[in-house]
Amino acid sequence: TGVPLGGVLASLIAPSLALEVGWRGTMLVVGCVGLALFLAMQPLRARFDFSRDPASPILRSPFEGLALVLRDPPLRYLALAGLCFAGVQLSLMSFTVTLLVEEVNWTLVTAGIALSCVQVAGFIGRLGWGWIADRTRTGGAVLILIGIWMSLAAAAAAGLNQAWPALLVYGFFFVFGLAAVGWNGVFASEAARLSPPSRIGHATGGVLFVTFAGVLAGPVVFSTVYRFTGAYSATFMATAVLGIVGVAMVAAARRTRGKGSLAGTPSSERCSQ
Repeated sequence: TGVPLGGVLASLIAPSLALEVGWRGTMLVVGCVGLALFLAMQPLRARFDFSRDPASPILRSPFEGLALVLRDPPLRYLALAGLCFAGVQLSLMSFTVTLLVEEVNWTLVTAGIALSCVQVAGFIGRLGWGWIADRTRTGGAVLILIGIWMSLAAAAAAGLNQAWPALLVYGFFFVFGLAAVGWNGVFASEAARLSPPSRIGHATGGVLFVTFAGVLAGPVVFSTVYRFTGAYSATFMATAVLGIVGVAMVAAARRTRGKGSLAGTPSSERCSQ
């Protein structure tokens, strides 16, 4: 929940700050806040590092977790789902303001408020979807529901235009954000659940490695499609396709669970693997 809450602050403060001091000054302020947080956390570090093992080797293969994911079908499919969902999420967060300013003729500040609606929804969604997954004990099914939700919202974004009332736009982006920014918690817990018990840290890290590739690729794909369509609203249709592919990957992870999965083998065999 800390990530979308930080996004709310950025969405509300950064546009006004950019108008006052420019984008370079805004980035300088953000960097200084990060440095201040780094210094403020130092007295708390011992609490988080209580289990630190000074004898633990520092030099080890950084791709060990990725290799584990690639040879385990459920984790591999789940990682690809995360890549797709992250592509939708980052496209929404990266281009909402641009869409509203350039195609709906909103001001930078009012467009920033719409982006804050996305982030507030993400905060609520991460708690809400997690609660639903815990109550139903079906994290994979919840992820499928989330993926369908974000795909429908992305397709609906193609119809966004100047005739939409402001409140409707805010409500729409809130609904979009519930799924597109709220999926991460359920996803991380599902990755841990599908991981071999003795390798949860490595496996989850490998899944998130692939997921963050979507963080990089999503906006790039979005921008490339925009070059051909010339409309940000229509380009959201491409993210709808990403969401559907993500749903298919989650379904494949559920279907292959226990079929050659490292998480479904005896613990002694998992440790040797």
